[in-house]
This record gives sequence, C-alpha cells and structure tokens, in this order.
Amino acid sequence: MLAEAVKRMGLGTTVLPLKLNLYNSTAVLRIAECDAVFGGMDTSEGRHLLNRIATFYVVPYFDLGVHLAADVQGGINEASGVVHYLQPGLSSLLSRKGYTLEQVRAEGIRRTNPAAYSEQRRLNYIEGVDEHAPAVASVNASIASLAVNEFLAGFTIFDPARTGTARLSVSISWRRPSYGNPNPAIRASF
Repeated sequence: MLAEAVKRMGLGTTVLPLKLNLYNSTAVLRIAECDAVFGGMDTSEGRHLLNRIATFYVVPYFDLGVHLAADVQGGINEASGVVHYLQPGLSSLLSRKGYTLEQVRAEGIRRTNPAAYSEQRRLNYIEGVDEHAPAVASVNASIASLAVNEFLAGFTIFDPARTGTARLSVSISWRRPSYGNPNPAIRASF
C-alpha cells in the first residue's frame, strides 16, 4: 500500500516492498544497500538485530519507539516516544539501555522455541517478555515525523557531519480536571 502511494506521488522514488523477517539473509542484504534505516521494531530482539546490521554495514539507523501508560480507568495518562539516531561505531541501543540482553535472549527463545520459553519462564529461569499493546496511530505518526526531521537535519544543509543529537524524546501527559476533559501537558527534551 505504501509503495503504491509513493509511486503515485510521481517523484521517481523506487520502493521495494519485502515481506521478509529480518533474520532472512535477503532482508539483511537489502538493508546493507540503504543510505539510512528507520526502525520501528516491536521487540528488543528485532531492535538489537537491526542495530547490529546497520552498524556492520555502516548504515545510519533511526530507531523509533512509542510507549503508552494506562490509567486505572481504562484511559491513557501518558504517551511518550523516542527517536534514537545511531551512527556506526558510536553508541548503540544496548549501550543507551534501550533494552537488555536478557530481553533479547528471552525474545529469541520465545521466537525459536516456544515450549522451552514456557518451561524456562515457569521455572523462573527467564524473565517474561511483556506483550505490548499497539500504540495509537497519531502518536506513532508524531514520532515518525520527528525521525524524518532528524534525518533531514542530519543529511541536508542543516548539519552534514551530523554529530549532534543522538536521542530525542517527547512525552505527552494528561491531567483530568474535575469536569472530565483532559488537559494535555507536553514536555520535550532534546
């Protein structure tokens, strides 16, 4: 669908949609051909692998993450997001504590051997991998637009060397006044 939308724009951009798992060698080689990579991985294992591939093939990597914090009434107290700009040879998502190797290990076992994962979790040899509910489209779109702006800032006349921003985080929280309408407060750190 996105490939068709880009084609209709008529900018001459070539899009190659691939229905492949990141562990597929064809997917790895296609990433190696990219000028930059944008990742919105749902798992620590996927984020870890994409970070390693981008580093190995010397491809700049923008990692996007969104988190929603629910309240006890079934609503959302906070929507937060982060864009990490990762340059080969510098800090990684692991060194920035974006995930732990225990999370990567647990997700790998869950993906490759669900029975062993269940048994190790039952015996408390492995921490449970939290299932994350999908984020709302508007929050994802906001974080994606920040990532595109970081890309443009780094790869255009703004800052060709791109040695500045490594992490951009945004938090939107709501306070419920007595009349029940949410009053958003926006905090951003750069």
